[in-house]
Amino acid sequence: MDATILHLSDLHFKNDAENRFRLSRLREDLERLTLEGAVYTVLTGDIVNAGDDGEFDLVLDELVGPLLELGHEVFVVPGNHDVQRAVADQSFCGRILADRASSYLFSGPTGPRMDHPDPLFDPLANYRNFEDLFAPYDHRSYFGYDLPRDFSSVCD
Repeated sequence: MDATILHLSDLHFKNDAENRFRLSRLREDLERLTLEGAVYTVLTGDIVNAGDDGEFDLVLDELVGPLLELGHEVFVVPGNHDVQRAVADQSFCGRILADRASSYLFSGPTGPRMDHPDPLFDPLANYRNFEDLFAPYDHRSYFGYDLPRDFSSVCD
């Protein structure tokens, strides 16, 4: 079985005229591709520019939606620009840096946290809402989805 992995990284989209133009050109290029078999599109790091809800909405409406209509399966991985800057302020960063036990990542000896320890100040909340649209995955932790879907049919 043929499969294609399309990797798009560091898009840095924001909701302005220049980026809407870039999105339209990218969509045109993607529509011209001739692909056989399964198509897996992976958006990695810095999908948006500042982690705002409106930016993720733009990417969803103008890029992810058309990809899904073309039959692509879409996977996402966050980057530092996918963090809400208004939430990840100096106070937040100070608390994280002062936490020598990394309790924001680990829940003791049992392993990774399943949620953010301070949900009102989760700088990845908008990204997580965006990411949730691509469920179901097998297992989710604060690190993301750590057990992949079953790709055995692709690897045969």
